[in-house]
Amino acid sequence: MAPNSASIEPRQLRRAVASLEASQVQWEADPKNLKATVSQQAKLIAGQEAALHNALSQIKDLTASLKEQAFLLRRVSAQMQGMRSAPQVVSNNYWINLNQKTSMKANGSWENSA
Repeated sequence: MAPNSASIEPRQLRRAVASLEASQVQWEADPKNLKATVSQQAKLIAGQEAALHNALSQIKDLTASLKEQAFLLRRVSAQMQGMRSAPQVVSNNYWINLNQKTSMKANGSWENSA
């Protein structure tokens, strides 16, 4: 897996160049270690690719889980909105009866009728 060149940070690139320059000095000083160094780098890259693949798999799983949770939240939210009671309309009879009781209290006839 080759990394996308657009996603490499300048700091990482500087470190990689410095590492390569240091390796070049070593290889020039001792060419016999070149084969061992290349082998070590290949193992390191293979390990990094495996770790990257694992991380991407975990990200994919987490994304799927978040999408499922979002779906469930929307469904519960819709259910909760359906459970909210609609505004209730009070009939005119209620207001008429209330006015009659109020006028009865004012007249003093409330105590007599109770």
